Formats: sequence, structure tokens, C-alpha cells
Amino acid sequence: MSKAAKELLISAAALGLLAVACGAPPQAVVDFGAGKEFVPQVADFQDNVGVDPTVAIGSDGSPYVAYFGFPSGVRPNKVAPPRPVLAPFVPSVLLTSLQKGVYVRGAVAMAKPAPTGVVIPFGPAEVPGLQNITPQSVNGTDIAISSTGAMHVVWAGADGYWYGSSPDGKSFSAQRIFSTTTPLSTAGPLGMPSIALDTSGTPWVAFTQNVEGGESVRVGRPVGATWTFEDAAAIRQCPGCPQPEPTGIAFDAGGAPVVAYADTGAGAVMAATFDGTAWTTREIERADATGLSATSGKGGVVHVTYYTKDEVHEASLSNGAWTVSSVAKYRPKERETGLGTDLAVDDQGTVYVTWKDPSANRVMLVSGSGGTFTTIETSNTAGGQNPSVGVTPDGSFAYLAWYDRWNQNLQLATYGDVSGLGLLLANPSPTPNGIPSVAPTAQCAPSGTRLQLTAPAGAATNGFAEKCLAVDAGKAFTVDFNNQDSIAHNMSIYTDSSGTTSIQTQALDLTLVSKTVTYNFDAIAKPGTYFFRCDFHPTAMTGAFIVK
Repeated sequence: MSKAAKELLISAAALGLLAVACGAPPQAVVDFGAGKEFVPQVADFQDNVGVDPTVAIGSDGSPYVAYFGFPSGVRPNKVAPPRPVLAPFVPSVLLTSLQKGVYVRGAVAMAKPAPTGVVIPFGPAEVPGLQNITPQSVNGTDIAISSTGAMHVVWAGADGYWYGSSPDGKSFSAQRIFSTTTPLSTAGPLGMPSIALDTSGTPWVAFTQNVEGGESVRVGRPVGATWTFEDAAAIRQCPGCPQPEPTGIAFDAGGAPVVAYADTGAGAVMAATFDGTAWTTREIERADATGLSATSGKGGVVHVTYYTKDEVHEASLSNGAWTVSSVAKYRPKERETGLGTDLAVDDQGTVYVTWKDPSANRVMLVSGSGGTFTTIETSNTAGGQNPSVGVTPDGSFAYLAWYDRWNQNLQLATYGDVSGLGLLLANPSPTPNGIPSVAPTAQCAPSGTRLQLTAPAGAATNGFAEKCLAVDAGKAFTVDFNNQDSIAHNMSIYTDSSGTTSIQTQALDLTLVSKTVTYNFDAIAKPGTYFFRCDFHPTAMTGAFIVK
């Protein structure tokens, strides 16, 4: 496929044609050819979304992106676009994953619960204070996922640091783990946080905070139901220096936490290490650093990236020694926003480093090892901010996320051999109520109060296996719904095929894939011919529902 054709398809995706759940055909599956390709797509586009994204790779190899979402500003004489019924409320802490070529968009935490009958993917926690956050009152997210699939997310909110956890990936709880009474500005008295898991799966959080006389590098972890924080390092006051820089945490080969931070007072990149009793600090490099990030790689090697005055550097800690390498040069720009670096390492030791190039106003990506890096062409990243990268353990795919400030979208690019992925483009949203479906004509008779309904593979095109269900009037009943398809479906009953008046509606659950659920229905008193359908695919998956 030519570059022009590829960019045309990606532009189509950028217009919002990707959806949470698969809709009825047509679905465009694009063949990108053979070999490694960089394929950017719009991962989320409703309102102002994608602020401060961070990427982690799940135990299933899928990328998960945590980020902030806010309402879009409405121009004079314009009407704000409505959010789809399945979309999380904003402002909130959002979570999107790319699974089998389909974007699943949900949330870590929302200010209020979802409407009755609507299931938001990942089961967000209710945090009422999120109703008051703005892009200027928050300062970063970070996400870590364990080998068992447990998800851990930290973010700097308007009132302190918050931590959300989901042991099964289906339901989040959230708690404020560090409070502040000082309002945040754009940079904020609270620096961007980072999170990492130790060998037992326990989350550790690190950040830098303004304190009297300077700044404090603080590290916390849960002890029972509460979090305990301690000072890992102190930074002397630096008049005219920026607000606290991002802080990175990772674990070395011995399992000890290593916290990398920018000491603006001393003009140095530093690392604090905990030996189980006390914290000790050590200089990584004498440089004025910004946009720092850290991670652990092969054999417990700790890697750190950051901007210096005119270069992006990568530093690695191995066998007790730090080695610093130049990744790339860049030209700084005054009053630049959205700067940041990030990195990820696969099991072979290949390091992926990303950053925003302020002079080129685009997101950059390189990969390499041993201090030698190769540039990866990153098309369609102009205007990108705060990039984050994740890589699968085998190195087959790297995923790059960034905030598109021009369009206020979350972007996610896949880098790898995408020829076999079947990435779905132009994948339509569920049809809303009010659009008529085809009225079913099948006839059947009641045979008990326990009904069977099957969605076979390809049901979005071919419909349910059963075209007619029947019950006796006045008797409660159940439906054993067997979804054999690889995408989500549900079953709801309406008065007729217009789908405008619901009798009983089952929740739209995006996790209901390739499994069976039992729906419980109340008795329907009035005999007649009604209508059932999948609310995800209301024109293809329909049937007659007869009450005798």
C-alpha cells in the first residue's frame, strides 16, 4: 500500500470512524503489507481526551492507555456534540485498550456512576471530586499492569495524588493516597507521578512536591489499607527554576526501588535507592534535566530518559554503574508545552525511547541497545504532546500514545508487522434507538420459562441463531445467552421493531465476549408479538418475541 493511501485511511480514522464496539458491516480491514510499519490511529475522539497519556502492556499483549478526558469547549452559537450512551462521563480518568483490532474505551474513575443499564468498560470507580478537574488542575497519569492482569493507575489531581486498582481488570476502586490543599497550576506544586510494581506485585508510587525551602522526592506504598510515604531525597530551593519535574521509579536486579529525579537546585540528574532501611542518593549526570521517565528492563537493568539542554539522553544502571548515552539532538523552544520523554524495554534488551521534538513539533521514536539507536519514522504525529511508549515482551509490537492538541484526540500508533492484525478502520458505532430495524416475521410457541439464545460467530452480519422466542404471559423467565462471537452482543426486548419503547433492556457489557450469561426477565402480562434485538447491532441481530 502506498504512503498516500495509508495516510488517507488514517485520516478517515481520525474523523472518528473507530468505535467502542463493532457495529454492523461494512467493516474495512486494511492490508498494510509485510514488514514492520508505523500505523497511527485515533484511539479516542469524544470531547477533549488524551491529556497526559501513559501506556502499559497487559498480560494478553494488548496496550492499555490511561489519560484524562475533559468536556470540549463550545464555540459561540454552537451546540456541544452529545456523548454516546456507552461513553464514560467527562471530566474523568479514562482507559482505552486495543484488543483484537477493536478499541475498548472505558474509565478508571468517573465523578458519577453510569446510567442504569449501561456498563462502562473496566468498571470505573466513583470519585465525585473529578467533576471539578480541568486540564490546568491535573498533572499526569501512570499505569502498571501485573502478570496476572491486575491494573494499577496513579494520577495527580486537583486535591492530591489518587490511586486506582483493579485486581481482575473489570472493576476499579480508587482512593486518595496523598492530599494537598494547594491548588495546582499547569505545572503544579505536585510533579508528574510514576508507578511500578515490585516482585510481589505491590505498587510503589514516586513524585516530587514543593515543600518549604525546596522540593521533596517522596515514595509511597500500601501498608494494609493505607499508604505510607517517606522522603527519598531533598532538593534545595532554586529561585526561578520550574515547578517539580516528573519523577520515575523502577526496580533493579536485586528488587530494590530506584527513583530517578531532576535536582533543579544542583543542576543534576539523580537516583535515590532504598536498601530496605534507608535511602541513598547518587548522581547520574550533571545536567539540567526535564521530562524524565524511568523503567526496568532485561535482567533488572534500570533505564532513564530525559531532556538535557539540547539533547535527549538515556541512562542505564547495570552492575552498580550508570552509563549515559545521547539519543538525539533537538532545538529547544521557549514556552513550549507538552514536553516529555518515555521509554520501554523488551525481553531482548531493546530500548524504545520517545519524546516530543519542540522545534519539529512532532513525536519522535527510536529503538536500539548499547547506547546506539535507530530512528523509526513516525508519520502523522504533528502537534503531538506528552508521548508514552510500551512494547510487548517479545518485541513484536511497540505502541506509541500521544495527545493530539490540535484535534484534542488520543492517538495510538502500532509499530510492528501489522499485516496479520486485521486492524479495523471505519468501524461504525452502535445504531441509536429510534432507527427502525427490520420487523421479524418468525413464529414460535412457548416451551417453558428458560429460553436459549445464541450469537454465533459472525452474528453482527448473520444475526442470532434463533429468530423467534416465546413465553407464557404472566410468567417470569430467563434467557441463557451464549455469545460465541469474538465481539460483544446483548439482548433486549422492545414493543416493536422501531426499538423506541423498551420493555426490558439488558446492560451493554463490552466484556461479554465468547461466553454465556443468564438474563433474568420479569413477567410480561399482555399477550402479543414483541421484538428482541442486540443493541450493539440493532439492524442485523433481531427476532420476534411472542407472549401467549
